[in-house]
Amino acid sequence: VMRERAARRARLRLRVELLSDLFDRRPINPAALRERAALLGLDLAQPHVVACIGTQRIAAESAAARGDTGPVRFDAVESLVRARYPETVITARSGHVALVIPVEASQTNAVQAVLRQALQAEHVGLAGGLGRICLGITDYSDSYREASAALELARSRSEPGELLLAADVGLVGMLAHSSDPGSLENVVDSAL
Repeated sequence: VMRERAARRARLRLRVELLSDLFDRRPINPAALRERAALLGLDLAQPHVVACIGTQRIAAESAAARGDTGPVRFDAVESLVRARYPETVITARSGHVALVIPVEASQTNAVQAVLRQALQAEHVGLAGGLGRICLGITDYSDSYREASAALELARSRSEPGELLLAADVGLVGMLAHSSDPGSLENVVDSAL
């Protein structure tokens, strides 16, 4: 039992470190990153999307007013997403969870439908953001940044279970959430 717990903790730590490296665009050897990802069951040669799920502001304020300060559980989100996309990698980030979901370009509407269903299955008022399709290693940080920006906007909406896409945030929102000049140039180029 102790070995299993230690192994589970080690896998969790490796997953958190891997996704941090992908999302935060740390200077890492791409071959080494692909190898680490493969050890965790994540094939970076396949397309993925990044989603961010968090508590809606109005739901968080309501829970705080009731004195409910415990952590929000994302069990229904995880089980519904994993039922359709079992290779999904999920990790907790600051104030939300991030999901890396394997997807084909033609399946983005199906991913959106599963995420919307999952957001509405929880009874705590969740919101979500979905970034672009990741085709290369550098796409993950951009997709994460887009999903985070979309989540922040969705959190402020009054309708529970809202999922917003990067396109819903608009150019100004993307510029406001980007700290990478290269990414800013990509946003402007794609918008034009």
